[in-house]
Amino acid sequence: RNKEAIWKTISKKFASLGANILELGSGTGQHISYFAQQRDDLTWQPSDYLDNYFWAIKERTKNMKNVKEPAKIDLMKKSWTKDATALIDGKGFDGIYLCNVCHIAPWEATISLVTGASTVLREGGLLCIYGPFIIDGKSAASNFRFSKMLSAENPSRGVREVRDIEKHGEKAGLKLTEIIDMPTNNNILVFERCKK
Repeated sequence: RNKEAIWKTISKKFASLGANILELGSGTGQHISYFAQQRDDLTWQPSDYLDNYFWAIKERTKNMKNVKEPAKIDLMKKSWTKDATALIDGKGFDGIYLCNVCHIAPWEATISLVTGASTVLREGGLLCIYGPFIIDGKSAASNFRFSKMLSAENPSRGVREVRDIEKHGEKAGLKLTEIIDMPTNNNILVFERCKK
């Protein structure tokens, strides 16, 4: 239900980047199959830490030449950056996209994401993260309720503070360039990989 609004935003970001975009946490391929239909000059690499729904991704994208075979990538493993760059012959991806992962996965996965993305992205490449966030301690009341519910179910889950993500990204050479407001109290965080 949110894929159209997300595409409208990220398509502008990825438009000038080139061809290769890595999606982390692809799930059943709902987003990647929609994005790939919009432009055939962007090549998408779906991935997830489980292969349970790879069949669904393949089914949804079976006639799309700009979607590669799904791959297993687990942000909780230190090897995720090598696993990712191996998919593109050691070159950097032009972009990384993920949706509704940070608040569901353990906090360590988000740290791993932003610290590792600088290795997986080419210089100037973008990391676009969609989901609910807390910004400078502020967010919609519904996001705080959601975070409380998540952490009650699993203490490792919860809506994340953007400045904490930004801090870890900066250490690794990622600059937070934009925080974009999205429908239903979500945001897209845009990080750029700086020159090393």
